[in-house]
Amino acid sequence: MDCRRCYSGSREVCSVVKLSTHIITGASAAAMVAILVSGLSKELITSVVLAILINWLIDLGHVRGRYGPRRSAFTHSLMGVTAVSLIVYVAFYLIKNISPLSIDVDLTVLIAMEVCGLTHLFLDSLTEGGIYPLWPFSGRRYALAHIDYDDPIANSLAIIAFTLPTLYLLYMYRGVIGEWLVRLGLFR
Repeated sequence: MDCRRCYSGSREVCSVVKLSTHIITGASAAAMVAILVSGLSKELITSVVLAILINWLIDLGHVRGRYGPRRSAFTHSLMGVTAVSLIVYVAFYLIKNISPLSIDVDLTVLIAMEVCGLTHLFLDSLTEGGIYPLWPFSGRRYALAHIDYDDPIANSLAIIAFTLPTLYLLYMYRGVIGEWLVRLGLFR
């Protein structure tokens, strides 16, 4: 990820902006899955926390290329995202069974983590770097569009596109969060 084209001129800001977009959209996608499958429950919180972890792990899979870091074929493939989701799911399932922590890890959380990873792949497929969806069967990289990964307008639109439906679902379930949204004036 070359930050020479970054609007801010700072490498740190570029990586934070990109990762925060992945985290917000991934957490929103995971929250939507958890709300639709199990309603407002502990799975929602667990799904959102693990979505942050999944996005961080996927971005850890960058390898050093000739012109700087580039996306790893493993972590930016359908098989890689599934493997990372399963590893995290199994790890937290084992932690749940051996610790006194109140962590709800069930099939809803696994589905939410997979959707979060696929959201990450979708967003990366819109950049010039693309993704490797068929790895290890094919090393071909696919890009649906050629948007700069640090484009503030594209990042803002992605965040809005994922958070608005999530806020609407939270409002529809009218839990504590839904009531807060009404009091803030976001919904009536």
